[in-house]
Amino acid sequence: MPAKISILLPIFNGERYLEKSINSVLRQTLENFELIIVDDGSNDSSADIARKYCAKDKRLRFFEHQQNQGLFSTYNHCLELAEGEYVKPFAQDDLLNEKAVEKMHAVLSEDDSIALVAC
Repeated sequence: MPAKISILLPIFNGERYLEKSINSVLRQTLENFELIIVDDGSNDSSADIARKYCAKDKRLRFFEHQQNQGLFSTYNHCLELAEGEYVKPFAQDDLLNEKAVEKMHAVLSEDDSIALVAC
C-alpha cells in the first residue's frame, strides 16, 4: 500500500467552493489519504459543509477554531494534526485532478533524493 498522504485544508468562509474542493479530493485514485479540515472561525456554512462530508467518510477529520487565527496559523494546526508520511497543502477553492495525489506520490517514491513535489 502506498504511504499515507495528509491533505491539509484550512477553511474560512469558503462555502462557495468547498463542496467542489472536497469532492475533488474524494475522487482521488490513490485512496490512502486523510483530509484534515480546520475551519478558522467561519461565519458562513463552511463548518456545516465540512461536518457533513466528515460524517460520510472516515478519512476526513474536522476541527474548528472559535476565532479566526489566520491562514498560516491554521495551516500549522493542520500540519500538527497530520498522520501521513507526506503532506499536500490544499486550499478551499482548489480542485485536484483525480490522479494528482497518485502521480505526486509516484514521483516521491521513485527517488529518495526528491523531497518536494508540487502541482
